[in-house]
Amino acid sequence: MGELEMPEDILDQLRNAIIKLDDQRSKDIARKGIEAGIDPLAMINEGIRSALDVMGERFSAGDLFLPELMLSAKAADAAVEILEPELLKKGGAVNKLGKILIATVKGDIHDIGKNIVALLMKSAGFEVVDLGVDKTDEEILIAAKE
Repeated sequence: MGELEMPEDILDQLRNAIIKLDDQRSKDIARKGIEAGIDPLAMINEGIRSALDVMGERFSAGDLFLPELMLSAKAADAAVEILEPELLKKGGAVNKLGKILIATVKGDIHDIGKNIVALLMKSAGFEVVDLGVDKTDEEILIAAKE
């Protein structure tokens, strides 16, 4: 009979999949974490966020380049895609606390941070209007007035 994996092992596997730029493996590990009953928020904070912190530090130090940083964000996003429905189920707020508008500004096409913040806000009970990426100030202001 196989040994039971500890939550820390699964979190380490998720972190390593993202650091190794493996989006399919990050999805698989996220599913494994859900099946093991690991809190999706813990997987985001201790697995995904910590991996992205490592990659950001390596990028800042010049140890990796922008394409690798973007691939790590893609691997993180793949895991978030699996975790989002579980996190929203867990949050399960019926009454919305308020409405939040979120976007990534013109010139910035990276959205993993925006997506994680939007997910956390949704799970806390807020209605989130996500405009997407590369939005001008004017587009954001028009949407905010609506």
